[in-house]
Amino acid sequence: MFELNSNDFKYTALFCEENIWHLADSLISQGVKDSDLNVVFIGNPKQQVAIFNQKSGLDNHPVIWDYHVVLLRKMTDNYLIYDFDTKLAFETNAEQYLNLSFPKEKNIALPYQAQFRFIETQAFLNEFSSDRSHMLGVIDIDKFPTDEPIHAKENQSATYLHQFINFSAPICNDKLLTRNTFENLIRNK
Repeated sequence: MFELNSNDFKYTALFCEENIWHLADSLISQGVKDSDLNVVFIGNPKQQVAIFNQKSGLDNHPVIWDYHVVLLRKMTDNYLIYDFDTKLAFETNAEQYLNLSFPKEKNIALPYQAQFRFIETQAFLNEFSSDRSHMLGVIDIDKFPTDEPIHAKENQSATYLHQFINFSAPICNDKLLTRNTFENLIRNK
């Protein structure tokens, strides 16, 4: 297996949900089994999650995102995380990613602690719809992705970003994990 390079995939800054949608779609079209992939929304009910080692972070300080989206890939002997916005490698061992992005020793205040929403990749690819409204008035329109917004596949119900980042309500048969339960999952391959 060769290491993936982020430059080989579609990317637009501040649109992590669309970046991961395109990445997952591309990997599946290249023959990766969708059952080996999970889309992971990172956030919390307050929409203020601290993530270390993000490109937009300064020194050893976390970035406080309202949410973030990465892709988890199950390999034969471990898990990998794909994150376009990390200072770590685009393709990083999941346990290393978790320890460096959400370090236990930092004692993150409760309102900034991460929760991890696992979505089956095929459900995300079929149901996700983007109207990009969350970025209207936040960034200039010329910073938006140049392609058309993603829409739910035909005969599928649309699920919008605001539904995925609402960590107070279940969605798409998701699994909601804490940092510790996420760590247990990737350690017990």
